[in-house]
Amino acid sequence: MKDAWNILLRYCSYQERCKSEVIKKMQQIELPQNEFEKLLSKLEEANFVNEKRYTKSFVNGRYKNKGWGLIKIKRTLLQKGIDTNLIEQVISEEIETEDYTQKAQTIAVKKWKSIKGKTLLERQAKLKMFLMRKGFEFSTIQEVIQSDIFR
Repeated sequence: MKDAWNILLRYCSYQERCKSEVIKKMQQIELPQNEFEKLLSKLEEANFVNEKRYTKSFVNGRYKNKGWGLIKIKRTLLQKGIDTNLIEQVISEEIETEDYTQKAQTIAVKKWKSIKGKTLLERQAKLKMFLMRKGFEFSTIQEVIQSDIFR
């Protein structure tokens, strides 16, 4: 039990973790199922696991550093078992609407230089697909594509 606690402390100290990641780690170290709740509660009390802090860190990292859109961020957090209300709250606190469109524009301009295609429409279609894979909404993509830069 003490070894498991130390392993989990190191695991949670390295970077922000959500509950599902900690549970997965507990399964990897073959901890008995009946210990999961007790250790998870202890980690939360000691503030090693904090879903809001994790969500903030995740949103900022993926949005600012990796250039992910809201769709991809939300989908990934939901897959990790984060509450929908918490996701919405953190996104509204951390991402400004004007900044979001500007971010999509910046990413699109950078990608546009490397997109090959015979026609303008073909290049625009490739750019749309790229932005969709990044997780941007169709309305944001349309707004970006309609700017003079991509004509």
